[in-house]
Amino acid sequence: MSRKVKSRAIRRARKDRRCTENYCRIKAGEHYLYSVAPPWHDCNDSGKWWVIAACLRCAKRYGLHDNETQKQAEELGQAQEVKG
Repeated sequence: MSRKVKSRAIRRARKDRRCTENYCRIKAGEHYLYSVAPPWHDCNDSGKWWVIAACLRCAKRYGLHDNETQKQAEELGQAQEVKG
């Protein structure tokens, strides 16, 4: 039986957290890339869930986006430019 897992999404931080890629700070209210892989996934060799929370700068730098999250990140960037 295979289970569907939403592997990547852009979220807004409710509290301060650390980026798992570069250990930079993700402040409350900022957007970040949330990605998970279950224990049975090809990229995860351990018996535990693999979870990353990467700031959008690191996600772009290290190529962690898929097509959907890339579009969301670009839309968020354009919306922030209009506000700022």
